[in-house]
Amino acid sequence: MKLHRMLILLAALCLLGLETGVASPAEKIRIGIIGFGGASSMVSAVNADAIENIFTRELAGSTTIEIYERQQFARIGEEIKRNASGLFDEETAVKAGKQIGVRYILLGTVDELYSDTSGGERRATATLGIRVIETETSKVSLALSETASASESAGSESGASGGGLSRVERRAISDAASRLCHAIRASLGREIPSVVEADGNNVYIDVGSTMGSKVGNLYLVYAEGKVITGRDGTVLGRERFHVAVVKVSQVQERLSVCAPSGGYPDRIRVGDLAEPISQAQARDVAFSLPSNRGQAGAAVQAVSPPVVPQPAVVAQAPPAPAPTPPPSNTKTTTTGTTPSQNPFLGKWTATEGSYRDKSNRYNFPLKEGSMLIRPSGAIEFSVVYKGEIKTNRVYHWNATHVVKLSEFQGKLPKKISWKELRRVIYNSGRTANEWYNYTLELKKNGTVSLSVDFEDGKRSATFKPRE
Repeated sequence: MKLHRMLILLAALCLLGLETGVASPAEKIRIGIIGFGGASSMVSAVNADAIENIFTRELAGSTTIEIYERQQFARIGEEIKRNASGLFDEETAVKAGKQIGVRYILLGTVDELYSDTSGGERRATATLGIRVIETETSKVSLALSETASASESAGSESGASGGGLSRVERRAISDAASRLCHAIRASLGREIPSVVEADGNNVYIDVGSTMGSKVGNLYLVYAEGKVITGRDGTVLGRERFHVAVVKVSQVQERLSVCAPSGGYPDRIRVGDLAEPISQAQARDVAFSLPSNRGQAGAAVQAVSPPVVPQPAVVAQAPPAPAPTPPPSNTKTTTTGTTPSQNPFLGKWTATEGSYRDKSNRYNFPLKEGSMLIRPSGAIEFSVVYKGEIKTNRVYHWNATHVVKLSEFQGKLPKKISWKELRRVIYNSGRTANEWYNYTLELKKNGTVSLSVDFEDGKRSATFKPRE
């Protein structure tokens, strides 16, 4: 009798479990992709829509994220339109996100998009920015920007491949979008690729074509160490040991086969994590090993230094020998004598600047900015101007250039100027070639000024050495 009652009770519990969905898997994180707006006149609405489609495809392979596209918002009567500047209204987007039931909305910007042909190569550079906003609190959960470049032979066909974008432009956009989507999956969904097998010749990573992996992509393989906490016990992060860089040679739907490309490939272990990086980032990786993997010897150089894809520059010298970092940017630049080490190298922080047009219709002050000057002569900078105060709009200026740092040896101040011819795309869809005139100056007071003059205006920023 007791056994009979127990069987009845067990059957009832099983039925209850089925009815209430106890065994159902966790729901995916819902994200509404509002779209990409052009943060400058270089990007048309047609370009922005094409970039949105590329980004959506890169994120669609996520196993933890469910995507709601902008067209789905229109079905509930919430059409989110661009303003006169080509950007989407954040307040309206958050309201629509709540109504449709997504946890986050994603707003994107196309901060830079340009291409040129020189030296027998066709090059393109794209900078994409994203802001992921939680609909319940309207707080920004993630704000990221990625710059990517691509090149191809100038003799190949370069016709537009959709959305008014050339093939090389689409490749640069896809590369930047892939790294942004990785960051979204890792931050919100904890989807982080890892090494599933390593046999010395090949490294196998559990990320495939559905997650944006492509032949030629680079991944940084790293190991995590101890958790780092603040004085109040708050978790700040974890130790990271950059073990190696690998390059994708074969791609399957859910798997990438990679060849070692730098670092300590013989110390890669199953379970190590991986993240996509650019060639420029790979050249500057500082490799290290956890203590349980033996003493680190000389690391294999990661990726032979390629030519940095860039707009046309009047002159470009071969990379200068890498000097040791100067003890202080300020001390080496205020003497007025020949410095023993190039005083330009290192990290800089913007202190002032402006973005204005020649007819004085606008004059936007600096909000923030940073610059990194590498021994190779590569200059990477990111500057943000406050823009229209009423709409909280900002303007981004991000780019990478290569210059002759050797020209700065000698007495100060010193100045370098170069020009680039850029293809500008206006919101009306009209295109034009326009010269951008850059000037980089190292001043006697230890600051660096960077400016660009173009047909309609001028952008400038002054940097001081980062403490």
